[in-house]
Amino acid sequence: RVLQSWGGRTIIITLGGEGCVAAYEGSYWKVGAFEMEVLDPSGCGDAFASGVIMAALHGWEITKTLCYASAVGAMTTQALGTTDGVRPRAEIEAFCASHPLEVSTC
Repeated sequence: RVLQSWGGRTIIITLGGEGCVAAYEGSYWKVGAFEMEVLDPSGCGDAFASGVIMAALHGWEITKTLCYASAVGAMTTQALGTTDGVRPRAEIEAFCASHPLEVSTC
């Protein structure tokens, strides 16, 4: 809320294995995290950010954006290094469909 009072329109804060929280248009959400056996967490924050950017470019609503970005970040932990774990969009969307995340308003 403080960041919004300073002019931020969409605020997303990642919480690692605890998921993320977001503020958008006066509403607030908490989204859980995908449970993964982590091989290498390198780059998963950047991967999350790329998921947010891709969703914004396609005009997705915020909860879909948060779940998609969380999946991109989580799936990245499944390979060594920062790029080998990045999966194609169709694979990420299929993962999201078969592994729904808990989304709650706060």
